[in-house]
Amino acid sequence: MKKIVIIVFVLSALLPVTMYSQGSDCSTASPFCTAAGTATFPASQNTTAPVGPNYGCLFTQPNPAWFYLQVATTGNIDLNMTNSANVDIDFVIWGPFTSSSAACASGLTGTSVACSYSSSSNENGTIPNATVGEVYVLLITNYSNQVTNISLVQTGGTGATNCNIVCSMDSLTAIPGGCMSPANIYDLTGIVAYNAAPSTGTLTISNSCNGATQVFNAPFNPDSVTYSLSGLPADGNPCTVIAVFSNDTNCNITKTFNAPPACFVDCPITVDSALTCDGVPAVLTATGATSYLWSTGDTTATILASGVPATYAVIGTTGTCSDTAIAIVTTFPPPTVNFTGDTLSGCDQLTVDFTADTTGNTGATYAWKFGESGSTGSGIAVSHLYPTPGCYTVTLTASSGPGCSTSDSIYCMISVFPQPVVDFSVSPDGIDAIASTAYFSNTSLYATQWLWSFGDSATSIEQQPEHTYTDVGAYTVTLYASNADGCIDSVTSLVNVKDIVTLYIPNAFTPNKNEHNEIFNIYSYGILQEGFEMLIFDRWGKQIFKTNDISEGWNGAMNNNGNVMPADTYVYNITYKETSGKQKNIIGSISLVARK
Repeated sequence: MKKIVIIVFVLSALLPVTMYSQGSDCSTASPFCTAAGTATFPASQNTTAPVGPNYGCLFTQPNPAWFYLQVATTGNIDLNMTNSANVDIDFVIWGPFTSSSAACASGLTGTSVACSYSSSSNENGTIPNATVGEVYVLLITNYSNQVTNISLVQTGGTGATNCNIVCSMDSLTAIPGGCMSPANIYDLTGIVAYNAAPSTGTLTISNSCNGATQVFNAPFNPDSVTYSLSGLPADGNPCTVIAVFSNDTNCNITKTFNAPPACFVDCPITVDSALTCDGVPAVLTATGATSYLWSTGDTTATILASGVPATYAVIGTTGTCSDTAIAIVTTFPPPTVNFTGDTLSGCDQLTVDFTADTTGNTGATYAWKFGESGSTGSGIAVSHLYPTPGCYTVTLTASSGPGCSTSDSIYCMISVFPQPVVDFSVSPDGIDAIASTAYFSNTSLYATQWLWSFGDSATSIEQQPEHTYTDVGAYTVTLYASNADGCIDSVTSLVNVKDIVTLYIPNAFTPNKNEHNEIFNIYSYGILQEGFEMLIFDRWGKQIFKTNDISEGWNGAMNNNGNVMPADTYVYNITYKETSGKQKNIIGSISLVARK
């Protein structure tokens, strides 16, 4: 799409600076003249010039901007090009041509009249001996590809350019029509006059009052178009109409005018219809007026309609303006309530799943009371835990609208029985292989039947049993207790039957071969052979005897061989393990008495 943008060169740097856009190739080159000040436009980026033209000294043509001018006064035209980022820019000028279209048709294959490929950010070029009516094409490239604004100004020469080739808006009229009742709208007509309109794009006429637009497509009438906008609001307020070319947005014009005042005064009132349960009154409220008259004769803004299907009319008046509104009362039957529970009785900590019957209750909501203080729930299906014994009445309320609800209760629907509290104790505190009878004290509550498991395959149904264990060990005893309601619980405890450990160590012996007290032996019960060790030392710490056999004693000789050791006091060190697994060590002395 061709974009026509005014770019102006001037003879003095003191003239105004104006921002412009630029064409992307010869066919979309923007016209400019040198009569209004410095011309500034944003440099192109990430583009390249088309293949074909003779770009003269430009070995590369990155990021091109295309323009053309027409000579109005014969003479040289000296041009200066700079940029805000002080980066490298380059240019080439072709001509002369008879028109911009002739220039593009030539392919720009001829020799340029000015060209620079220097690394400078400040470029100067001259169109020599420009003659009235000639057309020249200018290409400026942004070699650096950086963001910058390029400025052009005519710095010398007696030549001048023709500004009539640049699009301009000459005038815009806006003629509002009369207000149209009852919509309070009007139509707007007018004429847009312009010069040198772009050859492509659109001309859009819009307004600031309601967004209505009219679009004209190129090619445009030579110097003006007549427009018409419909449906603008007649409110007496200022309104602005805008005309702009899409291919040259700098070529635009605006006109502000006053819309005609409103010609129709409306005073609409509103009232909402009501949906209620059979027999439940509904509130109807009208708004939008200062006084009201209902079909019931009431003169208030709000009335209470009976809970039967009916239609109500209300007239609202404000000054001399009146309006009528209709309210319809629709009724529906109240919901029905039926519900069930999956379990109706059981022991405490009882969980019950409740379900509401939704038949015929479209859109209803459900609220539950479970019979315990503060215990509630909501929904079609709910679950509740009853932690304590009792008789519980359950209530369900179904609601299908304001004031439309039905409740039902089932008395003592849920029966919760006490769970046995099971406990027992064992005496005596120490039970061993000799005193091996355990006496059990049953302290359970809310129970009528008992079953004991003593951990050795023996059982009992007595309330306070006793049991004799035939072997040492740890026994897991479990008491099961139940009641007439079928509630059962149990508790487990550990009973230890300990072995009796007896150890006798003599303090003297007489190895004199008289067959009395010849051997130093220990006498024990409840000691394991595994891990047993007995050591004998003399008073100097020398080991005299060692054994790991609990039944082997010391005969008084070194390692039980040879002659008996001298009469003296010897030290024993005995290590052993009880049947309970407990490791022990005993150190003491034994007297070896001499023979007689």
